[in-house]
This record gives sequence, structure tokens and C-alpha cells, in this order.
Amino acid sequence: ATLWGEVAAILSGLIGGGRYGLKIRVPHAFVMTFLFGSHLSFRKKLKAIAKLAGEHASNLAAFACLYKLMLATLKVLNQRIKQSCSNIYPGIFRQLSISLLRIIVNGPFSERIRITSTAPSAPGLPE
Repeated sequence: ATLWGEVAAILSGLIGGGRYGLKIRVPHAFVMTFLFGSHLSFRKKLKAIAKLAGEHASNLAAFACLYKLMLATLKVLNQRIKQSCSNIYPGIFRQLSISLLRIIVNGPFSERIRITSTAPSAPGLPE
């Protein structure tokens, strides 16, 4: 996890997000424009397809880039915390983060809680 590796991951997310956005949006925009854009000329249809696909690709590229940037920032912060704190603080921080992650993923009652109750026995009935 070097600096250049993180920069490469961010750029890869930017390029991959844009490519995937185009791959998904061009066929959809093509079909929808030709189905519902009967009032448009052929040139205007092509412009609409290019505009829709470009907008979707840039939005997805920005999202992927921002995600990778936040991930890299969290990695750097995690390394700084490990370097600057004594041995007890990273352990506490790690255990809290694992517990919070389990709560988020599994719900607050992820461990099996067995509720055992016995019905009160009525007088005169065998137990």
C-alpha cells in the first residue's frame, strides 16, 4: 500500500467507472431515445444519446474516484493511528470497529439469545 499504488487505484477507479458508465448507458439511451424520441431528428437523437451516456459515465467515474480516495485516506489514517498510539489504543479502536461492523452487518442482536422461560405449572398437573 504505497502512495503510488493508492494513486494508481484512484485513477483506475476513475477510468473503470467511466468505462462501465458508458458500457451500461449507451445501449439504454439508444433504445429509449429511439423508442420515445420520435419527435427528434436523427442528429438530435445521436446528440441526446451522447449527452446521456457522457453524463452517466462522468457521474459514475466521479463516484468511483471519490470512493477510492476515501478508501486511501482511511488506510493512511489507520497507519498513522497504529504508528502514533501506544499498543492499547489501536487494540481498543480495532475491537470497537469490528464490533460496530458486526452490528451494522448482522443487526444489533447478532448472537443467538436464548430466552428460556418455563410456563407456570398449574396446581394438580404433573410437571
